[in-house]
Amino acid sequence: MMARKLGEERGLSRPPIDSAREKSRNRAGSVGRHLVLVGMMGCGKSLLGRWLGRRSGLPIYDLDRIVSQREHRSISALFEEKGELYFRQKEAEALRWVLSAPAGILSTGGGTFAFAGNRRLLLEHGVVFYLEAPVDLLEARLRKSRGRPLLASSSDRRQTLQELLGRREPFYRLAHVTISIAERSREELGERIWQTFCERTGGEA
Repeated sequence: MMARKLGEERGLSRPPIDSAREKSRNRAGSVGRHLVLVGMMGCGKSLLGRWLGRRSGLPIYDLDRIVSQREHRSISALFEEKGELYFRQKEAEALRWVLSAPAGILSTGGGTFAFAGNRRLLLEHGVVFYLEAPVDLLEARLRKSRGRPLLASSSDRRQTLQELLGRREPFYRLAHVTISIAERSREELGERIWQTFCERTGGEA
């Protein structure tokens, strides 16, 4: 699907509308809502999003990847060269594009849901799942990561993660569904999320 590839409008083009929307109506319910994953960096949004895309057959939208494709540079480079404010502006633009496209699986950035405008749109157009993860698990997963701008200059990653989570969790808790990722396999998480999504939208399981 074109949603998975670099396309024409600022690096993206819409998926084939008729076929994609027909599939979205059948698989994501008559309302055509997106399945949205929010949560901290390291909680597995992108990997789980791809799993859910394969499970459901719906388009996969990875917001960080879309911004990176549109800007022709990595998220780390974008932060370094343009700053976080510029990134957040481009993130909001990419989000509006996704929410105008056929319903699919949307993996957001760690900070996306913390901004009121983004949050309002996501809650309106999607079923939002907060992937809850303890700091110990996030720290272990991100220990060797080099592509996280907000951790790049940190001398104490655990403390930085704790502070970020403390600021963002009140917003994450506004998601429609909270699900703990601790001690669950990707398949268990994916199936539970997909079944819950279908129950809420009337889609096909």
